[in-house]
Parts: sequence; structure tokens; C-alpha cells
Amino acid sequence: MQSRQSTRNSQFGIGLQKLHKTITGLPFGAARCRQGCCAEDSLAHSGMAYIIHIRCFDSHFRMLLQVTEYRFSKVFYESRVTWKTEAAYLQCSPMFHSHPRYDCVLAHVDDKVVLAQLVYLFAVFVDSKPLLIMLVHLFDRQTTPHYARKDKELGFLRLRRQDTTCFIWARSIIHGVPIFPAFDDKKDLIVFDMVDADMFLRISEILTH
Repeated sequence: MQSRQSTRNSQFGIGLQKLHKTITGLPFGAARCRQGCCAEDSLAHSGMAYIIHIRCFDSHFRMLLQVTEYRFSKVFYESRVTWKTEAAYLQCSPMFHSHPRYDCVLAHVDDKVVLAQLVYLFAVFVDSKPLLIMLVHLFDRQTTPHYARKDKELGFLRLRRQDTTCFIWARSIIHGVPIFPAFDDKKDLIVFDMVDADMFLRISEILTH
């Protein structure tokens, strides 16, 4: 458990450095952490806010960002079955009922639908305005010849998690996705698309492309 949390914290630290460069284009300065509080209707606060000092070493410019971690998100989407607005509840927590839980999602990234696993959910406050961002592991679709025929016959979407992480906007999330281990290969995962009709339609669309 401690090793997993340490790895997650390390990924978040590396992710923050990437985030700073993306937002400001400046070198990463020093960071410190303190207790914080932020209220959002569809987010559950973890109780931690990271106060990030960013400075440009060749000028007197200085910028202060507040990064607040969350561990729950409520995502709204339009059902492919009823065409009504439905809600998906996503957990991103190292301790959910005594176990770590990092849900998987469908998201729009670069004009395509991707699958990913949550690592961190947080808001970056710039001039008091929150930017809701998720640090995720993206999944690659596995179509190796060894499993291709079986997966096609059974309608399986086989995935393998990337080792690296990346950022996506929280608003790009479409839907939560249940995923379970592929017991024929420990590195692979299978999407459980039979949870409801909406999920079946969405995964079927991915399989046909």
C-alpha cells in the first residue's frame, strides 16, 4: 500500500512540473503543501491543497498557483439509450472503504475517444478561477494476433495501460468505465461493456473503428 501511494505521489510530482510548464512556460520552482478547502457541487475535497511557487530564474517575475486535490467527481452525460441526462460517480482515492480505488473513464482527447485510469483529480486556481484537471494513465488497445480472433468472437475490448501519465481536462470525461483483469495475460485488461445498454453501445462503436 505504501509503495503504491509513493509511486502515485511521485507521478503527481512529475505531473505538476509538466503542468507548470504547460500553463506558464516557466521553469519549475519550489513547492510546499498546506491544508486547504474548496467547495464544488460535483467534487469531493480530499482536504489537501498544494501551494505552488513558480519563479523565472532570469527575471523578477513570480507566480503563485494553488492546486487542490479531490477524490470524487460526478460526471453528467447523455444516455445513448434514453437520450436523457445521466450521472456517473467517479472515485479517485487511495482509501475507499479500506481499499484504493482509481476508476477508469471514457474521454474526448484530441478529437478522439480514449480510455484512461484516474491517478489524481485536482483543480488549479489561476487568479481565483478553478481549472479542473485529471492526471491519468491512458490505455492502448491491444490487437495482438494471439488474442485477436478470440476477442473478436467474444466482442472483447482488450487494453494495456501505458506506463507514463498525462493530463486531460475534467470536462472531457464522457463516462465511467468498468474494467477487469484479463486472466489470460496479466498485463492486459478487458472492458466490461455489459453493465448497461449505454455502455454496450459506446464500446461497440469503439470496436467498429
